[in-house]
Amino acid sequence: MAKPLGRLEPNIARRFDVDARYLCLILMVVALSSCGALQPRGSANEGPAWESFAALVPVTEWNQSIEVMIPEPPRYTFSAYVVHVLVMNRSDKDLWFPPGYGGIALVYSREEDAWSEVDNSMTYQGAGETLVPRLAPDSNWAAQVTIIPDISSASYGDILRIVVVGEVVTGDAASDKSVGAYTDIELSR
Repeated sequence: MAKPLGRLEPNIARRFDVDARYLCLILMVVALSSCGALQPRGSANEGPAWESFAALVPVTEWNQSIEVMIPEPPRYTFSAYVVHVLVMNRSDKDLWFPPGYGGIALVYSREEDAWSEVDNSMTYQGAGETLVPRLAPDSNWAAQVTIIPDISSASYGDILRIVVVGEVVTGDAASDKSVGAYTDIELSR
């Protein structure tokens, strides 16, 4: 038997009030987080920490022309921490990279609020590589590079940042415009 419409209206109103409160709470959290009120202090990408990173790796453009991602979780192999990184050209220009795609490993210490470079045990051969734009026919717009960072001095909760650095090709040579990208891995047990 159908309920009269008059009896449903208060239930709908109550449900709407509850939903409206949740919606209001969600909007407040989004607003606060976007303005930085909920950002953790001592973040690896602001203030002195970012300045220490920028001093270690001076690059003109970050995370725009190049994208890096980790296709599989890093793992320990023969007592070494091995990270495979996929490097992709997201620009409309050729990008030149030194051997190992300019791969650098850095560790952010929350305790020190600073980045420091760590040794990369991987040895790279060759004179460098050029990644052409993704839309070019028969292009090699992506490549994989392996990084084996020495994280023995890092603590759990520190951040491992894998960085690749290249240069935009102008004419037949690399230009002065350096481009880079990074991805972070929180070190945990």
